[in-house]
Amino acid sequence: MDLLLALGCLTGFLALLAPTFPFFLFGSTFHSASPYAYVFTFVSSGLWLIYNSLDGGVPYLLSFGGVLLGIFYVFLFLYLSDAHDRRRTYLLFYVLGGTLFFFASVFVYIFTSESIYGHLCSAVSIVTALFPFWNMWTVIQTRSMATMPAPIIPALSH
Repeated sequence: MDLLLALGCLTGFLALLAPTFPFFLFGSTFHSASPYAYVFTFVSSGLWLIYNSLDGGVPYLLSFGGVLLGIFYVFLFLYLSDAHDRRRTYLLFYVLGGTLFFFASVFVYIFTSESIYGHLCSAVSIVTALFPFWNMWTVIQTRSMATMPAPIIPALSH
């Protein structure tokens, strides 16, 4: 079961990153796509990392979660360094809110049962999984597929 969980995390991670993250990392601007999917994924990864570490989790899942958090931290830093003032303000609001939610969830985990915290992690993951629909709306508005994850691009381009 742990192997299936690791494979699910890896495929979700790769589907979210390709090709948008290299485009942002090596491109000249970040303004063409919304960073909110990455913010929610950042918060979701942190929640699962806490859940797995406090539950006596599997070491490779802990290291994978740490790497994932590091990559999303780099992305958010790069986005904030390039964003316009209005988008930067919104993003800082969401990152601050996500960080407060992240730390509040530690207290929820400590003072409640593991199953309630697991449901909280699952709810945030479901919200994160709904963000490709936001990307589709961006594609409809801009008529550019640069913000779509790789597995969706072939289905929409034919």
